Amino acid sequence: MAKTTRDHLVDTLEDLGEKNFKKFKTKLCDRKEEPRIRKGAIEGADNLDLTEKLISTYTEQGAVKITIEILESIGCAQEASDFKQNTGFNEQSAGGAAAAAAAAGGPLHMVGGQHFVDRHRTALIERVSQVESILDRLLERGVITQMSYSDIVAETGSVRKMRNLLMGPMNASGNLGKDVLYDILQELEPYLMNDLSKQ
Repeated sequence: MAKTTRDHLVDTLEDLGEKNFKKFKTKLCDRKEEPRIRKGAIEGADNLDLTEKLISTYTEQGAVKITIEILESIGCAQEASDFKQNTGFNEQSAGGAAAAAAAAGGPLHMVGGQHFVDRHRTALIERVSQVESILDRLLERGVITQMSYSDIVAETGSVRKMRNLLMGPMNASGNLGKDVLYDILQELEPYLMNDLSKQ
């Protein structure tokens, strides 16, 4: 059976050895961007525990990206390269247009220093109707995990589902994840997006 992204992450962390694994955890806790993983949350964590923490905090796609960044920053270039190859990570897997924007100097869909999704959060919570279709596409692209997907689908009503999506997994996925959501909303809710873009 083919290995999953989670399996490759577990293996990569296991292969680091004690010294580099410790460096990896220190560097992870030193990250200033939200959401952050606190030192106390991973003290004594092994490679399995750390994998779960990374994926639950950043989603699978985000965990891969952050792992590669940290591996490169602690001098584990070969491990980073192998991990990239094993997971099939490339700039397109990080959100297509969003990755191109990052290469050009920043995320897409920013308005006055604030992401479109954040700026119009309340309107999106109240007015988006095709929540399940949006969730399907976010799961397909690896922006949200299967666990998050199941939790949100179990909620009653589109308002509660959208609130949970935006305040939980989308918050954790950062601007790259929000760029993917923006593109999905443009596809599924064009009239709403057109209206919001004029505000």
